[in-house]
Amino acid sequence: MNFEVEDFRKRPPPEDIGKWPLWIVPVRFINGYLFKLVFILIFFPIFFFGYMPTLEVFFLYFLIYDMLEYNNIKRRIDDGQ
Repeated sequence: MNFEVEDFRKRPPPEDIGKWPLWIVPVRFINGYLFKLVFILIFFPIFFFGYMPTLEVFFLYFLIYDMLEYNNIKRRIDDGQ
């Protein structure tokens, strides 16, 4: 056993962020969440397509983004980050 590399202490239990549509973004991930939200929903469509999407498309993009970001943050919390 290499005690300098391996950590045998018990990990704290992973924080509970809730289930998908009613989840809460943890404080340490909020900056990245908001930056990616603004970039993907506003700057990305304007830069590549030249227009802002309609409210229906904006809401659909938001749901897809939020679901993917929930899975990403949930995985990062489970991995201990």
